[in-house]
Amino acid sequence: MMKRAELLLALLIVLAAAGLHVMRATTAGGLWRDEAGAVQLALMPAISDIPRLLEHEAFPVLFSFAVRAYAAVVGSSDFALRTFGMLIGLGLLAALWLAARWLTGGIPLLSLALLGINAAIIQWADWARGHGLGTLLILVFGLIWKVATLPSALVVILAAVAAICSVHTLYYNAVLLFAIGLGGAAVALRNGGWKRALLVLAICAAAAGSLLPYLQTVRSASEWSYIFTVPEFSLGIFWEKLSGALSAAPGVRWIWIALAMGAAVAALVLQFRSAGPARDVALYCLITLLVCIPAYYAFLRFLKYPTQPWYYVALAAVVAVAIDAVLMWSREGGGAALRGWCSPRASPCGAWRPPSVRSGAGRRISTSSQPGWRRQAPRVTSWW
Repeated sequence: MMKRAELLLALLIVLAAAGLHVMRATTAGGLWRDEAGAVQLALMPAISDIPRLLEHEAFPVLFSFAVRAYAAVVGSSDFALRTFGMLIGLGLLAALWLAARWLTGGIPLLSLALLGINAAIIQWADWARGHGLGTLLILVFGLIWKVATLPSALVVILAAVAAICSVHTLYYNAVLLFAIGLGGAAVALRNGGWKRALLVLAICAAAAGSLLPYLQTVRSASEWSYIFTVPEFSLGIFWEKLSGALSAAPGVRWIWIALAMGAAVAALVLQFRSAGPARDVALYCLITLLVCIPAYYAFLRFLKYPTQPWYYVALAAVVAVAIDAVLMWSREGGGAALRGWCSPRASPCGAWRPPSVRSGAGRRISTSSQPGWRRQAPRVTSWW
């Protein structure tokens, strides 16, 4: 009964959020100055002009290529580009469901409430800039978890492609990917999967390495970008701009803080009072939260850009998904939420299976001895 009520509430939130995205697309009007600049770069006469002029834009090439491809099919009118932003916003709602399915097997009720009907997120995710597309990093969050726990060839390929695409959409997604990679490697190592840990780190390193061609672009931009910097990027600036991304209403920002602190405490408790996926998801999300926020601040402090609230949309998305996953497992007590997740239909990348033990021949045999898990015959799985 409770699950049905949650599903109904989540669907109502999705419908409300979809309506808000449609309303913004139809009422936002013409493109703002920065949006017009990003679109102009994407629609340069020659596609080779995009990398050449990239130093004047705040994004890598993927967003410009996406806009160019979309405009070639749909057009480049203001309404067409507003529709492009709306589609990205709707894609964020779908990504929340996928990430929750992979991490908890449950319903992303909390993350939908924090992000889906958040006016600030809708405003900045739907405009014709790369920040909305960059929030799809939450798919990487879910896929890296799959790589760390039960990878398959499809999962590894999807995770690698998604990780590379994420850093080529927003430069600072590389910082968030660093935090996600550390969380995934920690989970794999605790379960004796050092090869899975190396696989997670290899995916993150490949994504980071793919940014090397931008070194010349960054070097050229640094010759004039000093005019936009501030003498010191303080914690006060960081909190002010982050607060603007978390919500347009001041009181909601403190709800985010309370939920983040509660999730951190719950994750620590689950390390000692739970087992299986509940403990592992909690560790994964806890490390991601503890690393991504200070690392993000350190990165912005290094750049010394004054920033704006839209710089923090991707960070807010990762934090919301992590909070939702931890509190879901905490509430379920580490067992009941497996009802749908253990089914092979629960995820397009395969079902979760309980932790494995090594056989005498060095292979891994899955067992289901914990209460609440579906009993099944021993199964030989891959080397990772």
